[in-house]
Parts: sequence; C-alpha cells; structure tokens
Amino acid sequence: MDITNLRNKLINNLAGKISEKVSEKIVGEDNKNVTKALIELTIKVKANFINNANSLSVCFPVPIEDNEHRISEYKISGCEGESRKCKIEDGLAILNFGKKYNKGDKEDCSIYFNLKNQAYKSVRDNSNPEGFLNPQKYTFLSDDTKKFLWQFKAANSREITDKISTWIFLNLKYSDIDEMKNAEWLFKNKIGNCIHYSTLFIAFCRYFEIPCRYVLGFAKYGKFEPHTWVEFYDMENFSWVPMDLSLNQKFFVDATHIPISRLEEKQISRYFKEVNIEIPNDYDEIFKIINFGTESVVKEDAHVEINVGGKLI
Repeated sequence: MDITNLRNKLINNLAGKISEKVSEKIVGEDNKNVTKALIELTIKVKANFINNANSLSVCFPVPIEDNEHRISEYKISGCEGESRKCKIEDGLAILNFGKKYNKGDKEDCSIYFNLKNQAYKSVRDNSNPEGFLNPQKYTFLSDDTKKFLWQFKAANSREITDKISTWIFLNLKYSDIDEMKNAEWLFKNKIGNCIHYSTLFIAFCRYFEIPCRYVLGFAKYGKFEPHTWVEFYDMENFSWVPMDLSLNQKFFVDATHIPISRLEEKQISRYFKEVNIEIPNDYDEIFKIINFGTESVVKEDAHVEINVGGKLI
C-alpha cells in the first residue's frame, strides 16, 4: 500500500468535506483573508408603546475596544433634549427617555460607529480563566458523551481544540433555531446555529479543563449579522484564542468580526443594574439573557426593536 497516496487521498477527502460544509452553512464571500477592515456600524432602536408610560430605558452592549478593535468615532442621533439621556459607558449603550408616553406613541434613536478592525489571534485581559471552567446549565455532559470525547485527547490545549472544532464543523448541520439548547441536545441532534456550535465547543473544552467563553458580536457573511464565536484559554501562552466554529476559522477570526461582549464581570454588573434585574448565578444563563436581549428589549409598556446594520468603508 502506498502510504503517501493514501494520506493525500484522505486529506483531499477531508478538504472536500470542509468545502461542502462551508457552502452549506454560510452564504456569502469568504472573509478568511480579510486582515484589516474599516466598518460603519449602525444600531437603530425603535419603541412602540402599548401602554401609557412615564419613561423608557434600554441597555445593550456596544463594540469592544482592544488592540485589534478600535472605535475611531461614534455619534448618537435622536437623543437630543433635556428628557433624553443617552451615553456609552463600560461597553454598554444606556438610553433613558424621561418624558411621558401615551399608548400608540413611538420613539427611536440611532448610534453610528466607525470601526478600525484587525483579524486577531489572541487577546489578554484581566478575566480569571477559572471562572470559565465549570459545566453549567447548557454545558453539562452525560457520562456517555464524556466517553465519546476520549478520542480528542492530545498533548496540549491547541491540539485538543483543533480536534474538537473539526468534529463539530463536520458533524453539525447549520439550522436557525431561535432558542438556547444544551450541549447534550446538540450532541444528539447535531443541528444548530453559531450559538449552538459555540455551546457544544465550550462544553467539550470544559470537559478537558480548558477554560472557554462565548464572544457575542457581529460578523460579515454576505451582510453583517449578529454572530457568536468562542475564545478558549491557551494555558501554554496565557492568552485567550478565538475560534469561529460555524465559519471554520481556527486560532483566529477575520477582521469583519466585531466583538461586543465577552461577558466580563464589570460589563455584566453594569448591564443587569441598568435593566434592573438580579444577576443570574449561571454564566450560561447570563449569556442567554444578553444575547437574546429578553430583558433589555421586552418592556411592559413598549415593544422595542434593536436593529443592526453594517458595511465596509
């Protein structure tokens, strides 16, 4: 048997499967080679009042600034007047409208960002990796699933995460499921969107005691869309390394990725203070609330929509 030919055949088959998966999951251009990008991002908030109300408050995360992601400028439109107090603080947009509203009234404002982004391969911050280790509500695994994971054992975190990400990308079918699913359900049904790919990856990593966290943001595939990827903690290099499971980007993400939340303690505390609810004990539940916006955009007196658009400039 010619080992070289067999090896090349296997590699070509795997490359073909990955190519098919990319076409199946993502409609749009391949941005893997986009290392720098200037982006105009627009966040529009619209409120339709279903009851009389004395005020309206909305809070949501905005783009993170770090070495690879810079906000060159931003402006808020529609927040003029003494009754309107709108600001960006601690990575959050905090919009307070203090006037009285009647049923049927409408309110809106927009925030415009000019961003300078670079593709990134790692990030260092003050977060404690141990806080991203424990299995929780959505990342708990059964004993049978843990036995399945033995095949991913390797010498270091990069080799393990490489094996895990390849398996997830090749075995999960992309589907727009508009709700959180736990890792066991995802492992059994093998369907989901970027959030679910990330959830399964996080669960598998935590089994191997590799800290891993969600990154909530936007990315361009065809057009800019809400998107979720992950960062695992590389214990050999003491840094967080990004992986985009549904776009098959390993150990980097391209410059069209716009992170808006890594769910760090300061941002979490401020967010839940502004929406006036208690911080959940479960990290994954915190992610669910912030990602789906259930507490920030669903109000008793108004239906609030937050729409995001972006373009390369």
